[in-house]
Amino acid sequence: MGAADLIPGVSGGTIALISGIYYRLIKAIRCCDLVAVKCLLSGSFSQFWNRIDGGFLVILVSGILVSIFSLARLVEVLLIDYPLPLWSCFFGLILASAIFLIHRIDRLGIFRLFLVFMGLILSGAITLMPGVTLVGGWEIIFMSGFVAIVAMILPGISGSFILVLLGMYPALINAISKVDIFFLSFFLGGAILGLVVFSRILTNLLSKANAATMSVMSGFLLGSLPAVWPWKKVAQTYRDESGALVSSQSLPVSPWDYSLYQGVSPQLEFCIFMMVLGFTVICILEAFGSKNGADN
Repeated sequence: MGAADLIPGVSGGTIALISGIYYRLIKAIRCCDLVAVKCLLSGSFSQFWNRIDGGFLVILVSGILVSIFSLARLVEVLLIDYPLPLWSCFFGLILASAIFLIHRIDRLGIFRLFLVFMGLILSGAITLMPGVTLVGGWEIIFMSGFVAIVAMILPGISGSFILVLLGMYPALINAISKVDIFFLSFFLGGAILGLVVFSRILTNLLSKANAATMSVMSGFLLGSLPAVWPWKKVAQTYRDESGALVSSQSLPVSPWDYSLYQGVSPQLEFCIFMMVLGFTVICILEAFGSKNGADN
């Protein structure tokens, strides 16, 4: 999840869903409420720890932090030196995840197919829309944190990609590198509020309308495929604070058109292999998950 959240276009929520920890994660976040705070303040630490599934959250957050600090450089290198194979692997992962998620939906009828389609349209529109640059003070930073964290826990919608669309991604990276306490405090505040509010909404949806909610999430995954399609052309650009041109909108193209636009090989055979590899990994995970479920 940490590695995924580093990459605009890949959702940490998608990785949680693929690995089978999504429901537990949402439930643990949902339980970080006033009841948990009262247990902590009253000295009932074991009750507090059990309520929030503390062991799970500590291991998960530790893994995310280790991944961010240890893999950030590797992901950066792969994105720069081997972007097409890397995005191809992500494409295979997400495509297989969407197919298996749709397969799990009970009684997939016309209405639930419609919900899949609506999720696809919404996610696709977000993925392909041009970026903007928000101007403002603490309220914009707070709102960005709120929106980004909601996107991060939704499969198929990348929080970092939302920040790119809002024009806040460079500002956040700069704030992290410079340890800008003002920026990070308001951003973190918005993120915490987003987690508290949205986890409650999502928990209720999953408990009361699981099949419909999973139908929309399946659509989100399918709609995110254009974001991880390896071959793209730059449609719009803007100049960042240093004056360098940065892409604000990229559109998918065929491998052959990509070769014409970029003047380089589309690495078609290697990319197809990586797509198949990513797809196969999910098939193996699904097989193991089904076997373990049957054994249990």
